[in-house]
Amino acid sequence: NSVSNRMADDSKKAESGWCWTRWWWWWCCVVRRRFRDDDDAAAAAPAAIGGARKCVVVVVQRRLAIGLVASLAVASLCRVVPSVVEEQQRRYVFQTGTNRLDYYRHGIRRNHRRSFEDDGVVYTRREEGDDEARLEEKSAHETVDENANPTHEISESADASGLDYASLPRVALKGDALRCTCGAEKCESFDQPKVSFVISREFEDVGELLKVLNSIDGMVGNKGKDCEVLVNGDGLKSSSSKDEGEDGINELIRMIKHQGGFTNNLASYRNEPLERIVIVKSENGNNKNGDVMLERLVSGALAAKVRFVDNAGNIDEEAPTELKTTILKRLRAVDSSSNSFTPTSKSDVHPRVSFAVQYFKRPNLVQKIAAQLVGYAVKYNFAVEVLINDDSATEIREWQEALEQIPHAIVCAGNVHEIRGYNRLALMSRAQIVAVIQDDDLPPSEPNWLIQAEDNFYEHRKLALIAGLVGQIQGGPDTGRWGKQRGRHVKQIPYYDSKGRPFMFVSWANIGPFVLKRDAFLSAGMFHDSYSCRGDPGIGFDYEYGIRLWRNNKEVGLQIMQFRYHVGSSRASGTRSSASMKTRRDAIESRNTKLIHHVHKGFYVNHAPDGANKSPKAKAMSVKQTCKAATLPTLANRRLAKNKKDSKSGFFSG
Repeated sequence: NSVSNRMADDSKKAESGWCWTRWWWWWCCVVRRRFRDDDDAAAAAPAAIGGARKCVVVVVQRRLAIGLVASLAVASLCRVVPSVVEEQQRRYVFQTGTNRLDYYRHGIRRNHRRSFEDDGVVYTRREEGDDEARLEEKSAHETVDENANPTHEISESADASGLDYASLPRVALKGDALRCTCGAEKCESFDQPKVSFVISREFEDVGELLKVLNSIDGMVGNKGKDCEVLVNGDGLKSSSSKDEGEDGINELIRMIKHQGGFTNNLASYRNEPLERIVIVKSENGNNKNGDVMLERLVSGALAAKVRFVDNAGNIDEEAPTELKTTILKRLRAVDSSSNSFTPTSKSDVHPRVSFAVQYFKRPNLVQKIAAQLVGYAVKYNFAVEVLINDDSATEIREWQEALEQIPHAIVCAGNVHEIRGYNRLALMSRAQIVAVIQDDDLPPSEPNWLIQAEDNFYEHRKLALIAGLVGQIQGGPDTGRWGKQRGRHVKQIPYYDSKGRPFMFVSWANIGPFVLKRDAFLSAGMFHDSYSCRGDPGIGFDYEYGIRLWRNNKEVGLQIMQFRYHVGSSRASGTRSSASMKTRRDAIESRNTKLIHHVHKGFYVNHAPDGANKSPKAKAMSVKQTCKAATLPTLANRRLAKNKKDSKSGFFSG
């Protein structure tokens, strides 16, 4: 009897322990029924050795089942919880534009550290002072007296809403032979200055401007440390010539070199006179629309703090009174609503598209490019503005004369090259759409390509980038190198948009041209400045930006834009102009390719290493087998499968 009682007690204990898992899996009920039958048989059996052994087996089976169910529950939680956390992080990045370390591998867990290494990549967090400055400015705006005079209620911040462009972490390969010679901390201070001094009023005499610059260079303490200076160069004249503009800027460069450069706050590590100085020349020459110039200077600032400098070199703690509050509030605002972009004066026509042009010593193409862009506004009434990053500080007067009929600005910033040049111009842009073009690519005579881009941005709300040359998908049924056919390894786009024009989604694309949605560009962190040193080409930065957009829940498209590429003697200037420059270009491309694979490891995999159009194995892969960078555009292209080609889609219809 005692043996039977112990057996019954064991059965009850095992049964009570089993019941709490009943709700986990439906098949637990089936297993339990089987065990219950065994229990009945065991209870009816005599209290013998065989019956006891059978009951022990039943208890062991039950406990093994409990352990199996618990293991499955833990495994399911391990799979579900990380994906939920990742989705929350992704939504946070998408909603706030805070991309510092969020979307990078292990970034969330380690962002309290100044820097860390991960699988061959060194991540360097931006200076904490930037965040503190933004919080300080936001607090200043929140405490503004509501009854104050509207012309004096403006803080020194560049953005009254507290918004700013996202600041990406600096990344580099461990042991990189091409690392910047300035050193990480110095390079950081150039690309992410702590304060931007704005000289908004006109200087006519170059010598007087140099005195102001020298006073900023000689400032003691932290007020002038890690700074940049943005200068209104509209009225700048040379003391030795009657010519304005080009000679004035070149005269300033010569005078800076003559005095041996700057030695303190404005010093350069590469003997570049304008290393920390940005000179902007606008349309109308004499700054007839001061609000537009001031807006460009302030919105083009890279720092969270903006301080204004008058002609005597004094620094104002508050913005000048002539700057309207409504203008200041929308500077650099990451807002997709077109209603937030309003004209700055009654005579100002706000552009539909801003052209961002990277230029370096191609004088034969100035008139050709300008004529096409002016034609959009004059002939087709398509409002545009043209922003030029003149890295060579040449042909300034030629650009101004060629663009005098339309709004424009020319920026001279000390040969920073394409990544930093395009980023600055996008910040200065006054349009929601920014068309990035290169100085050896000639736009078509009609703005059909811009109208198609506008249509597709409107139809596909997540679309943030449209390329016009070549794009790729490297895995899955849409594997290929697609775009404007220039050789046997480029295929025509197989899909069409809703109006029958060639269009498709791709993983990434080649720049030249790019059509960007400005708010998405700023919130994604713009082009990543870690992919080149100042003055170097950033080969591969365009691929990385496309992959980053898909990773941030945005989309990348490709269409035919009918540009003429590599016009004129394009190899006489630029990254292929000499054997040494070509060698460095190739080395940068190789380094950046490795960096892309490291930074986006797991999200992006090249399933077609032999070439997208020469990899049948990659094309035979299903979307379940490919990485997300290939899967997402392939799935997006299914939305286009029903669209048919329209033979009349090439005609202009504004």
